[in-house]
Amino acid sequence: MADLVAVFLFIGVIAYCVLGGADFGAGFWDLIAGGAGRGREPRHLIDDSLAPVWEANHTWLIYCLVMLWSGFPAALAALTSTLYLPL
Repeated sequence: MADLVAVFLFIGVIAYCVLGGADFGAGFWDLIAGGAGRGREPRHLIDDSLAPVWEANHTWLIYCLVMLWSGFPAALAALTSTLYLPL
């Protein structure tokens, strides 16, 4: 059973990384878009293109946490207690 959960957890992490490119790329383009006046139009295009995938990508993180909690509760307990302050 743990092997199957590990496979699903791996798929979730890969999906987050692949689909997270939209978030990471949009952040980079927003950074180099320019000042307030010159960068207004590029930022508007960035926001419009990112809107459909923004929250959907964060759903993969929740999926991964649930898989970790379901299949490896001791590992999740160790991670959350160790990373209590940063989280």
